[in-house]
Amino acid sequence: MATNEKFLDTDNATLGGDTLVPDVSSSVAHIPRGGLVGRYVVLEEAGSGAMGVVYRAYDPELQRVVALKLLRTTDSTRREAAGEQLRREAQAMARVSHPNVLPVYDVGIHEGQVWIAMEFLATDVLSRWLTIAPRTWREIVAMYSQAGRGLAAAHAVGLVHRDFKPQNVLVGADGRARVLDFGLARAAGGGLAVSGDAADAADAEIPVDGERTAKGAGVGTPRYMAPEQHDGRTLDGRADQFAFCVALFEALYGVRAFSGETAVEVAIQKLQRRLVQIPESSAVPPWVYRVLLRGLEPRPDARFATMEDLLAALADDPSVTRRKAAWWLGGGLVVGLGGLAGAMLLIRPQPCHDADRKLVGVWDEARRGKIRDAILATNAPDASDVEARVSSGVERYAQSWVEAHNAACAATKIYGEQSEELQDARIACLDHARGELAAKLDVLEHADAKVVDESWRVLGSLRPVTECEASRELLALERPPSDVASLEARERIETMVARGAALLVAGRAAESAAALESAVADARALGYRPL
Repeated sequence: MATNEKFLDTDNATLGGDTLVPDVSSSVAHIPRGGLVGRYVVLEEAGSGAMGVVYRAYDPELQRVVALKLLRTTDSTRREAAGEQLRREAQAMARVSHPNVLPVYDVGIHEGQVWIAMEFLATDVLSRWLTIAPRTWREIVAMYSQAGRGLAAAHAVGLVHRDFKPQNVLVGADGRARVLDFGLARAAGGGLAVSGDAADAADAEIPVDGERTAKGAGVGTPRYMAPEQHDGRTLDGRADQFAFCVALFEALYGVRAFSGETAVEVAIQKLQRRLVQIPESSAVPPWVYRVLLRGLEPRPDARFATMEDLLAALADDPSVTRRKAAWWLGGGLVVGLGGLAGAMLLIRPQPCHDADRKLVGVWDEARRGKIRDAILATNAPDASDVEARVSSGVERYAQSWVEAHNAACAATKIYGEQSEELQDARIACLDHARGELAAKLDVLEHADAKVVDESWRVLGSLRPVTECEASRELLALERPPSDVASLEARERIETMVARGAALLVAGRAAESAAALESAVADARALGYRPL
C-alpha cells in the first residue's frame, strides 16, 4: 500500500498567470524527526515529488497523525502566490465535509515554505486500485460513484474541482473513495486556484489566445478536461461531470476515451465527440455506455443537469429492474395457477422487503416532527428553509438506505448471487451507517442556532450507503468479535463514537470530546482495531 503523500503534488500550477513547471532544482529544507512545522511535530519524511515533500507528522493539540506537505517553490513572488493559492484551497476544502472528500486541516508558512496539513491515509490511488485485483464493471461503477458523490458535495457548496482524474482519488482500506487535490477548485465563476499533473506537463498548456492563457483558464489535465475548459469558458459542475465520465470510460473499457497526440487534437476529438472504439470483448452493458455518452456531450447543457443526476442514471440498472419485475410476475403467476395456496403465498410477508422497519425511531414521522420543532424553535432567519432541506435530505438518505438493505438481503436470499458471509458484512455495514444517522439526528433534534447554521455539515457527513456494496473491501476488513458481551460493548462504543462525531460536525467540539472520553478506554479494552 502507498500513502497519500505520494499523490498530493501540485504539479504544473498556474500562479498569478505564470505557469509554474515543476522545478527539480528547487528544494525544501529537510526537517528532522521532532522538528516543528507550526504546531505539528515531524515524525518522518513519507515521500517527495516534483512540487513538494510530504512528512508524516503529529498534531499534539488534536492528538492525531497528519500528512504535512511542504510546497517546493524558490521564487519569493511565486511563493506568496502559492501561499494564497493554498489558503484558498484549504478554505474551499473546509467547506466540504463529506466521507468521499479528503479533509484538509490547516495551512501556513514555515521558513518561507508553504505547508498544508491534511488527513494521513495508508491507501492507494484509484488508478492503482483498478489494477491490483480483477474488478467487475459493477465494482468499478460503485467505486467511481463514491468519488462522484464527493464531487457532488463540492458542487453543493459552489465549488468546481477542475482536475478530476483517478490520480486525485484515494481508496482507503475501508473501501471508501476520497477525492483530493482541490488545487484547481474554485467557487463557480469566482477566483482561481490551480494545480495540474506533472505526468501531463508536456501538453498541459493549451494553445489558446494570450488573454485566456494569462488567466489560467485552460489549466488542468487535458486528457480529462471538458471542452469548455480547453477554450477558457466559465466552468461549473458539469465540467467535473465530463472529466468523471472520461475517467470512468477508461476504467471500464481499458482504453482512452479520446485519441490524439497533443492537447489540441484531444480537444478537437471532444468537440466532435469522437470516442475511441470500445473493445468488442467488453462485458459492460450498453446502457452504461449510453449514460457515459450523455456525460461526454460537448455542450454542457446537453449533459446531466447535476452530478447527482448522472449518479442516479448509473445506479438505475435495467437488469435489476427486470429481475424485480420477473420476481413479482412469478409471484402473480403462482397466484393465478395455484388458487388459494398461491393467494396465501402472495399475502405472506416476502423476504428482503421490510428494511424500513429498522428505521422506526431513527427516521419516522415522530422523529421528523421533533427535528422540525427544534429547528423552527431557534427562530433562525432561515430556519424554515433549513428544516425543509434537512427533511428532504434525510428522507432521500433513508430511502437509499432501505433500498441498499433490501438489495443486500435479496442478493443472497432471492437471487443467490452472493454468500451468506458477504450478506452479513453488507448488513453490518448498513447497520453501522444507520447508527451514525441516528446519532446525527439526535443532535438535530436538540438543535440550537449554531447547529442550524452547521446543518449542511451534519447532512454532508452521512456515510454513503454505497460503501456497503464493495464486496472485496468488506470481506477484507478484520472480523469483529462475535460473543454476546463483545457485541454489546461494540454497539455501545459505536453509539458513543457516532454521537461524538455528530457533535463535532455540528460545531460542539467540547461536548464531542466529553462524549468520547469513556469511549476511548472502552474501545481499547475491547481490542477490535477498526473500532
